[in-house]
Amino acid sequence: VADDPALGPFAVQKGAAVFRAQCSQCHGSGAAGVQAGGYPNLLDDDWLWGGDIEAIAYTVRHGIRNDLDPDQR
Repeated sequence: VADDPALGPFAVQKGAAVFRAQCSQCHGSGAAGVQAGGYPNLLDDDWLWGGDIEAIAYTVRHGIRNDLDPDQR
């Protein structure tokens, strides 16, 4: 994706839209976390739920506290 001059920017824009819609409310608009609510900083290298691409994709799709998701681990 990163090497494709058309696909790379498209993926970044779509990822930013997903972050704004699904993540920024808790992790902040800059992804630095909201410490008062216990939401972690996403800009550091401390991966609480796994830092590989599969773990990140799973977390984005299902969250970490979603007991109602039928695909929950």
